[in-house]
Amino acid sequence: MSVQAVIRQKAQSPYTEEALAYVREQFGLSDAVARLILARGYADDAEIDAFLHPEHVPLPDPFSMADMDKTVRELRAAIIAGEKICIYGDYDCDGICATAILYHALKTLGADVRTYLPLRHSEGYGLNAGRVRALHAEGVQCLVTVDNGISANAEIALAKELGLRVIVTDHHHIKGELPAADAVVCADRDGYAERVNDFCGAGVAYQLVRALDISAAEENFALPLAALATVADVVQLTRANRRIAGTALPRMGENLGLRALLRVAGAKVFDAFAAGFVLGPRINAAGRLGDANRALRLLLCEDEAEAAVIAADLDAENLRRRALEDHILTDIRARYTEEELQARNILIFSDPDWEQGVLGIAAARVCQAYARPCILLTESGDHLLSGSARSTPEVHIFELLCACGAHLTRFGGHAAAGGLTLAPGNLDAFCAAAQAYIAAQFPEGLPAPCIYYDVSLRAAECTVQLCDELDTLAPFGAGNEEPCFLLEDHSLQYPRAMGGGKHLSAYLCDGTRSLRMAAFNWGDALAEWQSYDRVNALLRIKRNEYNGRVSCEAHCVHLCPAFR
Repeated sequence: MSVQAVIRQKAQSPYTEEALAYVREQFGLSDAVARLILARGYADDAEIDAFLHPEHVPLPDPFSMADMDKTVRELRAAIIAGEKICIYGDYDCDGICATAILYHALKTLGADVRTYLPLRHSEGYGLNAGRVRALHAEGVQCLVTVDNGISANAEIALAKELGLRVIVTDHHHIKGELPAADAVVCADRDGYAERVNDFCGAGVAYQLVRALDISAAEENFALPLAALATVADVVQLTRANRRIAGTALPRMGENLGLRALLRVAGAKVFDAFAAGFVLGPRINAAGRLGDANRALRLLLCEDEAEAAVIAADLDAENLRRRALEDHILTDIRARYTEEELQARNILIFSDPDWEQGVLGIAAARVCQAYARPCILLTESGDHLLSGSARSTPEVHIFELLCACGAHLTRFGGHAAAGGLTLAPGNLDAFCAAAQAYIAAQFPEGLPAPCIYYDVSLRAAECTVQLCDELDTLAPFGAGNEEPCFLLEDHSLQYPRAMGGGKHLSAYLCDGTRSLRMAAFNWGDALAEWQSYDRVNALLRIKRNEYNGRVSCEAHCVHLCPAFR
């Protein structure tokens, strides 16, 4: 790692040895997994059973969402009246999946329906007044938002002035008054038990499909897309979302376009990893670097040859996206030494040639590498600088932007991420204000980053049986993070390079058993590893299948000397 880190155990729910023994016996679990489940707060048989069996989690009644009944009535009235309906989505994976879900459902009902996905670079997120006027001029009579609209009060007021029927479906935080739409279904509305970030935009669209009561076949189309978006949009994998993701991720292959995309990416299994790191990024790449409608066409495609062409295009865009990210990081490291980067308490950089669509991902990579908040900016075409911010758990980036708001034209965000726009002449003053804000918050300097683990293990406990049990805890993601284990005071044996020097492998031994450990993209740490004798290792436990042989191995998260 580029920075030193503090190893800490996650806060654990209290439990007794009697409870541990009961869970081990009742559910047939190893000591390690029983401890993990109890530590995460699953206390009674029903909770543990639902966690181990997502299919047992009930889906909430879609009509428990405020205005769902009005939404169904308005949509059916628009269809009966033969109104031209436009589904106005978003250019990210969640918005594209939500658009596909609702478009497919309304077509099944015989609606005269079209879609619109805004262009990231020229239109930005959500409704805009110019597009509302254009849609009205094109004859649209009913406007339905998915994954946006809850804060578009002015644009929706305009749509109503023009005589449009307007329905909002969203999951983002409500700021102030609700928009004056004919119906507003949002996971952040009071009285809805699941609340914001328990459903993504596609999850809300899926609930609407259930409320429309079309057919089982329509739910079968919608559910895998809702599962993909749930993982890709990093919403909480708890309660209803655990049911959606846990039961439907393996079914993503029922969508012809997703089959083509997985194939061209060289992956084989439809699971949470595929959703988060294979399919999601390629669908997002369409909107980051061009027109998101390419990804929408893929999800709705019914022709294998066409799907293969679009999938290859999105795969190529994803490679270009990675290259643009790498270019930004290379630029930064060429301009500044490691010492200069570490000396700053916030990293703010601007370049007119950087691609705006990848700034957020690049900022996240810089933030992770240097354990510093990072803001990356580029020219936005309107004589302003626009960009993205990503932060560490210690620094609330939205509060920082608020404190420095006098230097900004506009901004928004939350604790971990944000977006901002400012005049070029204000950049120096903004940088100084941001540095001063963090210096005041942390007069002794930013604290060392913490890396958290769930429970401790010995190498002897790392078996194929443990891998099998951990599989029952999937899918992993926000709200159900993949377990991280501490192997404390183990000897480090046979460290060596692999993958042309890019990666490392070694063995951890507790005196009775050795566990193979792989460390991806750690190649520059070989000499350091060779100097270690006994270590503390933070690991994720993985099943390895090679030449018909199944074994348990570890993937390294963090490694440091064991001080005794």
